[in-house]
Amino acid sequence: MSAPSDHRPPPDTARRPAGGGTRPWYRVERVLVGCGLGLLPWMVVLAGGLPTVDVTGRRHVVWIGLDALECLGLIATGLLAERGHRLYPLTATATGTLLVVDAWFDTMTAAPGAERVSALAMALGAELPLAVVCVVLAAKGLARLMPPLPAVPVSPVVPQEPPSPGPAAWLRVLHLPESPSSSAR
Repeated sequence: MSAPSDHRPPPDTARRPAGGGTRPWYRVERVLVGCGLGLLPWMVVLAGGLPTVDVTGRRHVVWIGLDALECLGLIATGLLAERGHRLYPLTATATGTLLVVDAWFDTMTAAPGAERVSALAMALGAELPLAVVCVVLAAKGLARLMPPLPAVPVSPVVPQEPPSPGPAAWLRVLHLPESPSSSAR
């Protein structure tokens, strides 16, 4: 039995800079990983800053959990996309969805005033743009993974006139007896 092999696609040479140098540091995949890592300290700030008055008493756990999932999704998407793994469109889609949900819940549950302005700034400045990046990355990844459609040969359609029925056919349609000269044909 042979050892499992690593089935990585060949490196994408179209993305490399001219001259075959290393990839630039600002690649989308690396930005996603950086944003995910940047969420880690934010979760600490969030854990200490959320109001404790809540009907369920678990509001801080919900928000920290949502941000933890976003963090995980951004890091996983960035790392999988960097390696060209075939599953990164799925993680990008899930992460983009989480970011939109977070933006929606933040803005809808924020109190009027400074809290709502802060929620809108976070949604418009970070969460929604990152969601767009994730969706675009997922769409490009899916397009790259889809097999090409088979070429269908196109033949020109030449209209043909239907064959004209002979007189004997019309006689049969009209239920008339055929003459001896038409049946001899």
